[in-house]
Amino acid sequence: DNLPILVVIHEKGVIKYINKTGCQMLGGTDEKQFLELSALDFVHPEYLELIKERLAALDRGEANPPADIKIQRLDGAVAYVENTSMVYPLGEEPLALLMSVDITKRKQAEAAMRKSEERFRGMFHNLASGVAVYEALDDGADFLFTDFNPAAEAITRITRERAVGNRLLNLFPLMDETGLLGALRRVWKTGQAEHLPPFYYRDDTREGWRENRVYRLPSGEVVALFDDVTASVKAQKALQASEERLTLALDSVQDAVWDWRVDTG
Repeated sequence: DNLPILVVIHEKGVIKYINKTGCQMLGGTDEKQFLELSALDFVHPEYLELIKERLAALDRGEANPPADIKIQRLDGAVAYVENTSMVYPLGEEPLALLMSVDITKRKQAEAAMRKSEERFRGMFHNLASGVAVYEALDDGADFLFTDFNPAAEAITRITRERAVGNRLLNLFPLMDETGLLGALRRVWKTGQAEHLPPFYYRDDTREGWRENRVYRLPSGEVVALFDDVTASVKAQKALQASEERLTLALDSVQDAVWDWRVDTG
């Protein structure tokens, strides 16, 4: 009784036998309450045509391969089963043997995973930071782009179509000199996330200051979240240069210099 089993007459789909597991799966308490009911009454409307096609195949003496079916229990709750059916000869009244396994938890887990992936995809596309997903090649000697979000396209001026499937060093030939390649390799091997302070990158087609945060996914892929911090670095350097000029000017003045306030009270 590990597998719920329904036995129905082909032409009418009338339930002639149901085991205890099948009874519980359909939300019943007594197997007898299902006898002489139609198996079609427990099929979700979305799957009704599919079940009719499978019953028609049984009428022709053909077995049906496994298929995921949505059903409705007595209490109205929805469940999922993986159904396999075959013809069971019994004198002049051949029966159809329907064997079903409850896969509701698996379907719920799949739905939760899809929802999680949709949320991640929404964040991935709308994140202000660039996101590059990599797969290690040649024991970490190089990395292959497997995904690239719109912000990454804007920052690097490289389209996702061009990035995905391409090697990091093909698109950024001098990236090894910045320390990013080494960080990707370490994070891929150890799983320990790293933060790379702003570094300057320049090749024949692009230049600028980039700040990266690198971590490893459960899949083994490595993700780099990066921002173009060129404007803030330039502003910081300009402020530092201004402060240095002011200090130099004050140090070069021969006369004493005071800073005072006039009390008008």
